[in-house]
Amino acid sequence: KLSFVDCSIEQIREAIGSEDSEAEFHEQFWRTVLAGTPSIEFRVLQNRTLSFWIKVFNRWQESGNFDSSKVPHRINLQQLSQLTNIPSSKCLGLVKLFDPNGFTRYSKEKTQANADKLKISMTEMITAGVLLSKLISSRQKLRFVFGLADLDDNRFLDEHQFGGVMALLIRGLCSAFAVLGDEGITPRTDDIRKIVKRLYERISALAARRLWEIALLGSQQDKATLAQAIRDRQAVAVAGAGAVAGAEAGAAKPSAKQLPFATLQDWCFGVFNDPLALPYMLLFGRFCPKEQGEDAGMFEVESDLVVLSHTGPAAIPPDADLADGKMLIRPEVITAREIFKYCVSLKNWEITPRDVMRDMGMDLNHDFWGILGEALKKTASESRRGFKPEFFVFLRKLCPIAQTKHLRMFQSWCQQYDDLAKLEEHAKNNRLALVTFKEENSMPVLSRNDIAILEKQFQAICPVGLGRNCISTKEMAQALNLPLQAVETQFAKFDISEDGYIDKHEFITMMCPPGHRLPSMMGVNRDILGSILASDTRMAFNRLTEDASKFSGSASAEKSSISSPLQLTMATPAAARKQVSQEMWIQWNMVFDDLDTDGNGTVDVQELKMSGLLSLDICEQVVRIIDGGSSGFDRRAFLAALLEATQTRRSGFCRGMTDELPQLTRKHWSGK
Repeated sequence: KLSFVDCSIEQIREAIGSEDSEAEFHEQFWRTVLAGTPSIEFRVLQNRTLSFWIKVFNRWQESGNFDSSKVPHRINLQQLSQLTNIPSSKCLGLVKLFDPNGFTRYSKEKTQANADKLKISMTEMITAGVLLSKLISSRQKLRFVFGLADLDDNRFLDEHQFGGVMALLIRGLCSAFAVLGDEGITPRTDDIRKIVKRLYERISALAARRLWEIALLGSQQDKATLAQAIRDRQAVAVAGAGAVAGAEAGAAKPSAKQLPFATLQDWCFGVFNDPLALPYMLLFGRFCPKEQGEDAGMFEVESDLVVLSHTGPAAIPPDADLADGKMLIRPEVITAREIFKYCVSLKNWEITPRDVMRDMGMDLNHDFWGILGEALKKTASESRRGFKPEFFVFLRKLCPIAQTKHLRMFQSWCQQYDDLAKLEEHAKNNRLALVTFKEENSMPVLSRNDIAILEKQFQAICPVGLGRNCISTKEMAQALNLPLQAVETQFAKFDISEDGYIDKHEFITMMCPPGHRLPSMMGVNRDILGSILASDTRMAFNRLTEDASKFSGSASAEKSSISSPLQLTMATPAAARKQVSQEMWIQWNMVFDDLDTDGNGTVDVQELKMSGLLSLDICEQVVRIIDGGSSGFDRRAFLAALLEATQTRRSGFCRGMTDELPQLTRKHWSGK
């Protein structure tokens, strides 16, 4: 398996092959990139910051007066040293990687003529440097690399431009890993063209289906967002066309068919659940920066992302990760919040470690109290001047190097911490439900004779001539000689239809003797629902353990606040799972059809209870598991839960997108 993810190269190959048998994986290339180590000569460029690469890009564009037709694509050794501010001696090692043939000639005969012939592709070098840096967030990497190919600066890529990105990615990485030209590893130009055509068409189709889904099934807010996105795209396209029309000859021309950066980004990050995106998603996963197990870049909004320009210098962002200071870790953020709340309750910001120990039981270590005390002093000063203390302003004082994205990350950590109690309750409720489910499976099934006796008893109670086949609480109390109040209590639980009466099915359920189960509580359909319950219980406790461990330790004296980042292995991507069989997929859909008795596309709690597959107490918990609420679940949520429970996938299906589901009924799933 790969060192950073619970997945192997073989799994990736199998997933891609099962999805598209004609797609070529180029296993040796991806094995090199995902399991190998960049060349020692590349270290001079690896782990450079975003601002470094933007400065290099700006200087490079400036060398051609920000005219794409005049900017040199390939540069010599002297130009490379000037653009990167790296000594020529170290740049020669980069030439060895990015122009191996030229370097070989120069090594054999070190003449000025051969030195002048040394040329490297600037775009390939920049692409490799940006992609392999662990100081640049994944989203910023993609935005930067897309921007290199987006010569008209409209944040869309046509197929030709997308092909440029793929060529830069493949050739740049081959150079960084010192395998450029190795025929057994480096994909050929024709192979790259095939990859580009296949992937661009595939991403276009996936994006079109997602838009169709939103238009067909989305909420009013989703549809409004879609409409605004279309208007924004039209505005960008018009502006881009106008800019190109007024540009000099040789500038990039707009393409009729283009994909926005956001769509390409979603595909690369696995949003479409496409196995063909797996190696690209894992590339970013391997080389992304992690702060406490999270990529802070995932908290960046559109305005935070780099915008390259081919007509003028791009803005240079601050490099907070290299600033003087220390980034907060999860336990410190939570401790800071508790102390902030404590000071708010006291209306006093001039507290001491002894106060914290006495009133909160926290023995803070010296280092953390040092930065905390300074933040408290500044807050006390502002409070005296009439400023109302705000928690995230307080965090800024506590962590001056934090950017907006880090504050969003801190906010996410606080929410994760608050959700631990809810997650623990959910996990415990799951476990109780699962224990009950397993106990019921071991119970003897009520015999046909016993059921016949209960049916006769129901008919004896049910009044004749009133035009209804059900009984009221009063009628049951009189017939069974029971107190009305006792009957009403049972009525409330077993009146599944909530119509104030008990029908025959509800009566038999209510009268089933303890320690027995009805025949309906057995079979494949029950087992399928049980698999969802068992899987979610296991995952809930695993997630509870994992999330709680992220907040273990503290800023206390027993544990230093200077803690190394969590080294978390990525879970197996959903797209790398095995395909669910067609037979199983059909069976799952037929189960949903059986449960959806009114055919409205949603199974509510009442329908699940009426199925008799589960005891009444378990039904609401299962509904909460499948759709996160207690009202009901649709087909997609049901299928997504089963895919998760079985750790399988369905080609073209993911929770956020529609397969062919809305149009189909039982006859379609059964193949009739």
